[in-house]
Parts: sequence; structure tokens; C-alpha cells
Amino acid sequence: MKYAILVLAVLAMNAFAGYALLDNSGGSGPGEFDQDAIQYWYHEEGDSRWIVWAGVYRGTWFDTQDFDPASTGFLIDQIEVWFHNAGISHSPDYMWDTDDFYSEVWNGDEWGPMTMLAQGIVTAIHQAPCFHNFDPPIAVEQNFWTIVNTEMSAGQWPSIYSDQTGYGGPMGPPECHSFFSDDMIVWEPWSEPYMGAGDYGDWWQTVRGEFSLALSSTTWGAVKALF
Repeated sequence: MKYAILVLAVLAMNAFAGYALLDNSGGSGPGEFDQDAIQYWYHEEGDSRWIVWAGVYRGTWFDTQDFDPASTGFLIDQIEVWFHNAGISHSPDYMWDTDDFYSEVWNGDEWGPMTMLAQGIVTAIHQAPCFHNFDPPIAVEQNFWTIVNTEMSAGQWPSIYSDQTGYGGPMGPPECHSFFSDDMIVWEPWSEPYMGAGDYGDWWQTVRGEFSLALSSTTWGAVKALF
């Protein structure tokens, strides 16, 4: 994936709600999609972006069949997340009190994460991709979550990027897949009324690896023939 320099100006902030709208007139985000990546966010130059620190937990719910209808799960090699520190770009009042967060992987459907499979400490970088790598890859079910857990911060930092496509982009269906929570029980969609009627956004979280596929009847027959 190729990256362009991000030059952003903060247009508006709502410190109590935990989000800010950014002007994107000066730059663009990641310029190419990887073939081995799945993500719901989408960005083109000129799109609105947000930075969000609402919720102690910010998660993306993935359904692998949105990307490959034949899939039954995914083998995760890497998670990529993008962050923005408004304390650098706008005001010291919004400076992160820590760069570190817990990157987590959970099995779970649209109702929320259910079973944690992995947790690691990752250091967020301002306007740059941050990675959580898995060796060996971690196997997840068809429905799973990637979560940014900010329990190490007193201010719910670091703040994550969001798009505002309103439709999920070319790699995802027209529904919200990004949520935030203070208790890991009640999950609010990152959508209206925060961005406007009918709109929603998705966190800049990308998962890389490969799909798990169900064995066809022909494949099962070949396997049985070996025994």
C-alpha cells in the first residue's frame, strides 16, 4: 500500500463528545488497496475525515462474507490502524497523555465482541500507519472485531481516524461497521447524529491475511480418498 503525506487542519472540535472534523484539502490518505486486505473505510482526496476519541473502546465489526461470500473466517497476519494527534495539529489541550493502546481481536457478530483471541500493546503514531502483527497468523470466525482499547489513557487517547463516506466505500456494504463503547457492553455506531442525517463513518482499520474457505464436496471427496 502506498501512502501520501497527510496535511490536515482542524475545522471544528467537540471536546465533550470526543470528536473533531478535519479539512482534507491539503492531502490524501492511503492511495491503493492491498489485494490481501479487508476494510470498510474508504478515502479519496477531498473527502471529509474525522478524528475520534469518544469511548474507551473503538471497534470495527468485520463480516468476511462482505468481501468473499464463500468465506467462513479469516487468518489475520496484520492489523493496521491510523491515528491523528490534535495536540500537535491544533491545540495542546488535545495532546495525548499516552501513545500506547491495547490492540485486540475478538470473535463476535453485529451485537458486539464475545470472545477475545489476542491482545497486544501498540504505539500510535501521528498521521502514520500503526501495525499489530501476528506470527503465526490468528484464525477468526466469519464475524470478528478489531478493537482499539484506550484503558491506558486518562483521556481515551489516542484518537483514531474515521472516514465519512456514508456508504462504506467500494470494499464494503452500505451499513455501519464502526462502533464505540465505554463498557464493552453497549456499543454505539459511529454515525448520525455526530456527522449528519443518514451519514456514518468507519475507523481506519485494515486487516491483512487470507480467507478461510469451506471445503467443497469435491474437496471432501479427495480428502476421504486419502484414507
